[in-house]
Amino acid sequence: MGGLEEVRLVDLTPEKITFNPQAFPQGRIYYQFEGSTDDSASLLLHDFEPFRKTFTIIGVTKWSEQLTKESLTHNRDELQKRYPNSISHFVIVFDCPPDVKYDYDSVFAVDNSSQSLETTICDLSSKFLASLSTYASSYQHIVPRSPGLLMGQAKRSPTTIREKPKKRITGSFENSEKLKQFMIKGRRSKLSGNFNLLAGNTKLALAEFCAAIDCLKIAHDHLWLASALEGVAVCALLLTFLEIPFQIPTYVNNLIDTSKEGVISPFPLTPVTSPRSSFQNGLSMPAATQMVSSQVPQFPLSAIPELIFKIYEKSRIYYKSTLAINNEDRVPQTVLSESILRYIKFLVPVAIEGELNFDVLNNIIYSSQLTTPQIERDDFDAAEICELTATLFGPEFKELPLQARCSIYNEMIVVNYQLKLNRKSALVTYIDGLLLQDLWY
Repeated sequence: MGGLEEVRLVDLTPEKITFNPQAFPQGRIYYQFEGSTDDSASLLLHDFEPFRKTFTIIGVTKWSEQLTKESLTHNRDELQKRYPNSISHFVIVFDCPPDVKYDYDSVFAVDNSSQSLETTICDLSSKFLASLSTYASSYQHIVPRSPGLLMGQAKRSPTTIREKPKKRITGSFENSEKLKQFMIKGRRSKLSGNFNLLAGNTKLALAEFCAAIDCLKIAHDHLWLASALEGVAVCALLLTFLEIPFQIPTYVNNLIDTSKEGVISPFPLTPVTSPRSSFQNGLSMPAATQMVSSQVPQFPLSAIPELIFKIYEKSRIYYKSTLAINNEDRVPQTVLSESILRYIKFLVPVAIEGELNFDVLNNIIYSSQLTTPQIERDDFDAAEICELTATLFGPEFKELPLQARCSIYNEMIVVNYQLKLNRKSALVTYIDGLLLQDLWY
């Protein structure tokens, strides 16, 4: 399956479903194939960050004359029983003779040609989008809940942050109900952004995240607001990679303005141009979707690092503001730690290349190798990344599940190697080895 981690929506069959691929033919579905899966540790986060869920299970087998319709459909049904939380299950039969075709639901025959496998992945993706449309529709009529205390977190003391205190609502019950409606609408829009990202419609995902930000800011729903901001960052990177013009609404630019907190950006670049005034109200979806129309100018590649920095700083502030409360709206440690790790993994290739370019974007999206595997710049100062690393491995790090800690250590081994921090790399490797022993035994 290597080399087929992405599927272009333009190659998929148009369907009258929520995630019709022809709604954004420039989009792509990005697959992360794994030999085994166990997302039980993040189960309680699936309704908050759907991308953590394992959506598709693919069983593979080799063709033989003994394969029958009964055996293949039985294997498919067994996958459904073994992985009931996934929404689509497929069986791919490799090394089939060219004249062998299966007309069984979700069973595909692949011969030795690369074109056959590509066609199969496209057909599989069309079925996945249909299943995702059904799955996502179930969220349209519920009140999305935060994971919070369901993750079993211990109570922490309040954390001092650079954030204005939450305004006390002194109005009537009617005001409270209005805030609740903003919260519900914002959370639904945030989840819609996540689902559209999974479906490859990055354009609509950006519009949904921005609409969510407008509502969640009014509702003071900081956990979901921070997550929506991170969604905007992901959309910005993907749209830049696809070379599709987009703009960030003025109300979002104003929200992430770090000058209010006195934060100095490591990317002192030209300020980002704000969109037209018609984009001011994120509650109006038709207006929000125009922010990525073909009539807007290309967002400068050189301005992306500044945008990512501002989004990270603001989302970090909002995440930390939830640590002072002891209810379901407090950020789970897994979410906070992985947010820091994502930003570190963005900074490192930019530091190695000295700028954000398409080699860096390929590295971030496809995990492709950079031309220079390690930092070579004499003027590079690792202090900022080391500070982020210290935050990542703070006292709360031990609250993470063992598997999550091992995963983060593995990522940081690579980061320390890239930055030539050999002692740190050796220490993290040693600790990771000890944890793996506990995980295996």
